[in-house]
Amino acid sequence: MNQPDKHNKNKMFADRIILFQYIFVFLLGFFIIYLFAIQVLDVKHFRIKAKKQRQAYSFVMRGNIYDRNGIKLATDNVLYDIFARKADYVHTPEELAKLLAPILKISQINLTEKLKQDTPMILIKKNVDRQTRDKIAKLNLREIPMDKKSIRTYPQGTLAAHVLGYYNFDADIASGVEYSAKDKLENVTKGVDLEITPKGKIIYNLSTDPVAVTTSMRGNDITLTIDAAVQHVCEKALMSSIQKFNAFRGAVIVMKPRNGEILAYAV
Repeated sequence: MNQPDKHNKNKMFADRIILFQYIFVFLLGFFIIYLFAIQVLDVKHFRIKAKKQRQAYSFVMRGNIYDRNGIKLATDNVLYDIFARKADYVHTPEELAKLLAPILKISQINLTEKLKQDTPMILIKKNVDRQTRDKIAKLNLREIPMDKKSIRTYPQGTLAAHVLGYYNFDADIASGVEYSAKDKLENVTKGVDLEITPKGKIIYNLSTDPVAVTTSMRGNDITLTIDAAVQHVCEKALMSSIQKFNAFRGAVIVMKPRNGEILAYAV
């Protein structure tokens, strides 16, 4: 290789190195300016964005469903699922089982084995009532979080079940009046915004209303034209007639002639 060719190649290589240096300096300068802009000049925007990531809404219960005389046909009951968070253990599984087993009315041996499971979050017991939850809360066990939830219940049993339908909280599915009146039953006129930690704990500040964030909000109640007493009589008479005549099915509708209100609908 002659000297001029070698010199040209060296010069080309040196030029490329300089070009890469310029590109590197340009990108470094760009990132410095960008970081300065978002951390100093536009800090308010990102503070708001970070705050929104911590926001949640207070626990909302569906409204009640009543008959025309104020008899409750559907309502929400608050229950709790009890968990153990292994990363927060400050007691041994044996110590926790000794404390919790009498309250939860489960075997201490079985509970100890469950608390030893190699999973981040261990489900101890589902659908625990408020009294049991309060007993556990008094123990101040940081490794035992309790998840609040609602269960839809029907105080009159199967009365008007085909009219009321049902609502499943876990799957968020519904039928009957529970579905058709969903927007009203779940409508809350004034919500409560919360800030929570990644572990679900409320972040309290000067603007936080402790009563509002700890009180369950409820949607709007609705009142049907159904009369529970008339409905009961119709359902009983219909069942008796179906059995008497060995019929496949039947239907009874009682309507108020003056305004067309349905007092009972049995199928």
